[in-house]
Order: sequence, then C-alpha cells, then structure tokens
Amino acid sequence: MQRPKYAAIFVIGALGLMSALVACGSGGGVTSQPQMIASTAPTAQVSGTTSTSTAVTLPPATSAGITSSVELPAASAAVSITENVSTTPPSGVSALSSARAAALQTARRAQGVRTALDASQVAILYIEFVAASSVTLNGTPGATFTLPSITAGDAYYLAVYGPSGWTAPAAGPGTVSGATVSFPLTSTGTTTIAPSTPLFVALYSVGASASPSPSPAATLSPSPSPAATLSPSPSPAATLSPSPSPTVKPSPSPSPSPSPSPSPSPVPPAVAPAVLTFDAAAPTTAPFTVTEAGDTAAFTAAITCATPSPSPSASPVPSPSPLAYPYVAQLVSTTATPTAGSAVFSVTSGNEVGICSIIVTDHNGATVTETVDVDATQLGLYATHRKTR
Repeated sequence: MQRPKYAAIFVIGALGLMSALVACGSGGGVTSQPQMIASTAPTAQVSGTTSTSTAVTLPPATSAGITSSVELPAASAAVSITENVSTTPPSGVSALSSARAAALQTARRAQGVRTALDASQVAILYIEFVAASSVTLNGTPGATFTLPSITAGDAYYLAVYGPSGWTAPAAGPGTVSGATVSFPLTSTGTTTIAPSTPLFVALYSVGASASPSPSPAATLSPSPSPAATLSPSPSPAATLSPSPSPTVKPSPSPSPSPSPSPSPSPVPPAVAPAVLTFDAAAPTTAPFTVTEAGDTAAFTAAITCATPSPSPSASPVPSPSPLAYPYVAQLVSTTATPTAGSAVFSVTSGNEVGICSIIVTDHNGATVTETVDVDATQLGLYATHRKTR
C-alpha cells in the first residue's frame, strides 16, 4: 500500500520557514505529496473537526506521560482531523537525531570540515496528523506540550518532516512556563492536508551550554590573639614593711581582619541550538538564541565569510544564473536586546557556497563564536568556541 511521498512542511510559529512552505505549495499554501512510508500504531490517538469560522482545539493526547494539545486555525471546510502521538518515530520515518546527523556529516565532508555533532539534542515526541478529506488551514496551528519535568536551561523546538528528511528547527524556541512548552497559533500562510498524506512534526530539546564553575567563596580567618606577657615584679628591698608586687594588665586582643570578598567571574554568553540545517539551494532565514544569565544589555554580532574555489554547484537543482542571492550568508540584524537573559539573532542564507564566522559580543566584552557552513545541499549553523576577556 502506497503512503505519502513526503510529509508536507508543517510549521508552528516559524516565519523563517513560511517562505519555504509557499515555494512548495500553490497559491501561497502547502499541499502534501505522496511518499512510500508505512505508519505504525500510535501510542495515543485523538480526533476533532475543523471549523470554517473559528479555531478548534483538539482533545489532549497523552503518551508516556507527555500531553499535547493542538489548536487548529479556521479551515476551508469542516473535516475530521486525527492526531497520532508517540515517543518513537512512525515506521518508515527516520529518528530526528540520526537523520540530522547523517545530513550534517555529508555536508561537512563536502567542505573538508570535521566537527563533532551536538549530542545534546533530544527528540521528545512525534506527532502525525491525518485528514479524512482534503482541507486547507488558514494559518499554522498552535501547540502546547505538558512534560513530566523541565530541565533548567534547556530550549525546546519543533522539527518538520519534508522531502529531504527532517528540518530543524522549524519553530522555536517555545515559551516555557512551569512544566509546559507552548508554540502559538499564527494566521500566516496556509496548510493543505490531503486524505492520504500525513504530516509529521517532532518536539525536541537542546541542552544548555555548560557554564564554568564559580570560584569558591573566601573563608574569613581571624588573626590569632597574642598572649598577654606578664612582667615579673621586682624583688622588694628588705625593709620592715615590704612593698606589694605591682599588678600587670594584659594587652587586649586585636579584632580579626576579614579577607576582601572576591569579585564573581563573569559568565560568558551561550548559544542554542548548536546546529541548524537547511537546503542552500532554497535560501531562507533561521534564528539562533544567545543567552547570558542576568544580562539586559544588547548583544552585538559581526559576520565574515569565505568561499571555496572552485565552488561546487547545487545538485540536483542547479544554481540560478545570475544568482538571486549572491552571498554566502548575512545577519538580519547586528544587534539584539535580551529578554529574561535571552536574545535572538537571525541568519539569511544565500546561493553561494562558503563558511562564515559570527562573533557575538556582550557589553562586558565576552564573546561566543558561531560558524555558518553553506554548501550545495545544506546550511549548518553551530557553535565552535567562546572566550572572555
């Protein structure tokens, strides 16, 4: 039995991915295409009917203690939508981490770059959406996930399954409140679901970069009190009335002097996610987040790029002539002001192949370096090192 050729790109709150969605569909929307995939029995299954006038929230679906609640925007028709939720990928769909690792390894070898992949990315939940008949959603759905626990410092993102495998992140970072992670419903673009075309979405987390251990607090050690010295009484002269011995008062003990408190070492900024992948033949925009605890001043960023010679051509899709985007990559903005210690920069990829370095600096002069790797098939964005003054 034939199943979809590939799952339509399903985006939740990701403006950077909407251009790719429009390019894949017709009339500004997304129409899924068939692919040879065999689905497995879901761990949890719920269903609901779309509305032509208002958003509809599907019943909560729980798998392995993780609950998802999806809100569908108004649609072109009232159609039954089934949501299948599982902690393992459907049959025929590769796991998020292994699929992304294979794609990155191929791209890096083409550039002669050898870099360890980020092992902190963890797939948490897979969601499959199936429509009873063809329906077009007027926007992109929102989703809220309730987890058994939230790891402090982790960021949460959504990935989507397309013709070239998983694309991550497609949305995020999500908003964390207590044990919930939320991605908002948007009214941008459209998404069309056909009866035989399931849509695949994955929720995953990215671990926070390790911070240096703080210096131990200084211990106050008081100076020892000197012992009082008693001067011996002189022997009185032999008289009929001997003189009494004089009384000697001991010297007072000095107060201990505390050691000065050391200044705390500054914590350098960190980035998440550590890796982003894209198709360089279809330039797009992707975000990365810079975090620094307690920082409220704006970060600044600078990018430098180098292109190899000769530059490989994009295959199987040839590069346009002349190039529509004749550059390797660019920063959308060179400054970003943090909110609650986090700030977001956006990078736009071009048609040229090359490697770029982005240096982000905080107001104390601490820096973290990102590397943008653009080749014929992938755009990779990952951290290489950080330093402080």
